[in-house]
Amino acid sequence: MKPLLLLLTTLFLSCAAATPSAEELAAADYGAPPSNHVDVIKHWMNETYGNPQSAGIRDLKFGALVRGYHMPSALESGGPKFGYEVEVSFSRSATEGRRTTRQRVIVMLLIRNDAIISNKEFTQ
Repeated sequence: MKPLLLLLTTLFLSCAAATPSAEELAAADYGAPPSNHVDVIKHWMNETYGNPQSAGIRDLKFGALVRGYHMPSALESGGPKFGYEVEVSFSRSATEGRRTTRQRVIVMLLIRNDAIISNKEFTQ
């Protein structure tokens, strides 16, 4: 059992993509900057979470728009995705049985040519 686990761990780690080099970052095609990233994000949020009021979303904040990239997970194929990255944070209601709590959510979005091409969500 241990050799199989060791083999699977080695295979999993070898599939992880390496960070792009400085030359790759300089030569990367980030696409056109979004014309209005706030509208793009709000449209994506409506598609992902539904109506913000009914989903209990409050305190919506947008970070600065910067050039960035997202690396694929070890289970995905392909190289890095380049575009414009922005951090979006908000709180939402989370119901557990009869108890309702507020949950802080941070989403890193990658925008390219006025479309969200990648997202990574973290909860606190």
